[in-house]
Amino acid sequence: RVAGHGVFITGDEFSIRKAMKTCCTYAIGSKVIEETYDYRMNIEEEELWINNFGKDNFEKSIEVIHALEEKFDVAYTDYSFRMLAEYLSIQLFRTRMGNVITEDIYIPETFNRNESLVNVVVEHFEQLGKVNLNEYEKQYIEILLASASVQSNTDLYKAISSDKEEKAKKISGEMLEYLSEILNIDLTSNELLKISMENFVPSSLIRTRYGIEATNPFLGDIREMYSGIFATCFTLTRFYEKYCGAIPTDHEISFLALFVGGALHRNVKTIRAVILGTSGIAASTIVARKIESRIEEIKIVAILSSELM
Repeated sequence: RVAGHGVFITGDEFSIRKAMKTCCTYAIGSKVIEETYDYRMNIEEEELWINNFGKDNFEKSIEVIHALEEKFDVAYTDYSFRMLAEYLSIQLFRTRMGNVITEDIYIPETFNRNESLVNVVVEHFEQLGKVNLNEYEKQYIEILLASASVQSNTDLYKAISSDKEEKAKKISGEMLEYLSEILNIDLTSNELLKISMENFVPSSLIRTRYGIEATNPFLGDIREMYSGIFATCFTLTRFYEKYCGAIPTDHEISFLALFVGGALHRNVKTIRAVILGTSGIAASTIVARKIESRIEEIKIVAILSSELM
């Protein structure tokens, strides 16, 4: 903020766009919409993006995503669709205003590059949006697409997939083995959980690596319903630091907690535990009830004083 001159944003263009995604949470316009453009979005967020980034930019971005889905016969997940809609709206808005990326932002060997996907977006943006995208703007599109997950497991899905299948299985397997040791439950044999993790992890690592945010609208509910599991899944940041050199957002952790929490809720209580208390039976009883309420697969069968051991 400069006195007498207004407010300015400084920094590289890639970071400015990430900041706009995070900070533009209030509408600066007053346009009202009556019906959503896609069932995966809600009216409130659409009005926010239209008022802040322009209706035409928003509509062009939605058209591009729909074109990708139609051409490759896939469907983006709800959170990925919303993520792409917002980031592409910001890109088109900034580019049309003359604010373009002018330096290399692609990190080699981060993911498998897919020119056919990028070409579809570039072609539509240049025709519909009346803009010319340079090489760095194309890299930006490539990063966004690699950050998005799709609801399919076909050969076409693999064309969209942002990482090698074997690597995804390796990392997901390591995460499940780690969680199995902590929770004392075999999660590696849960096929539904394995598939969910393998589909989620590759794009999650890329989002974390580049600082792209996919919002989980149920973050607050997950923290409340699966508080213990959320805290446990937060320890998975060690794998993110190992494979992408960055710490994931709470939104990424909440998705993992949702997968794991759903798997645990389908399991019968098989863990029988004993509480050893050092602060008296009354305090230990309170602790026991809290453990049982937060981690449903655990059953406290006895509360003992540490003096008896």
